Amino acid sequence: MDDVQKAQAIAFIDAFDPAAGRTVRTEIVPGARFYVAEDYHQKFYLQRIQGAWEALVAHHGGFWEAVQSPEAARLNGYAADSGSGEDLLDYLSEVPLPEATRVRIIEAFESR
Repeated sequence: MDDVQKAQAIAFIDAFDPAAGRTVRTEIVPGARFYVAEDYHQKFYLQRIQGAWEALVAHHGGFWEAVQSPEAARLNGYAADSGSGEDLLDYLSEVPLPEATRVRIIEAFESR
């Protein structure tokens, strides 16, 4: 953690109003070494939907580019059954994806 990150964390905690009964007891300490999980753990639920993951990887130009995309994060949540089919369609209507990719993702979710 650098000085900027530490200052941001302190400012966030200081913004809580103790009068409202919201006390933060989290200690701010440097994090331990971070290890990236193996490929098969990345966006686990989304990878299990045949076609959807492949469409995102192709759109983003590679596996790790897709892993780091906000679209993959959101779609992984939908794949884990967090949200309705209507929510998924609403989200996909707002995401700047090529129409062919959007259709492939919808078809993949519908066929599971």
